[in-house]
Amino acid sequence: MINSRPPEPRGAGAAIALLTISGAVLGAVLGQPSAGLLGGICLGVLVAVALWLGDRRRR
Repeated sequence: MINSRPPEPRGAGAAIALLTISGAVLGAVLGQPSAGLLGGICLGVLVAVALWLGDRRRR
């Protein structure tokens, strides 16, 4: 029997959360917590978009 169900999508919320927190921590270490927070959010969103595009391609 052929599996006709499409693969389950992957979640990217953890990537956004972890990169946001790590960006803020790294920014605080470097003396720029706001810049680190914004950088972490941007990287997290980029990872989320990349995962979303990958999931669209798998279907």
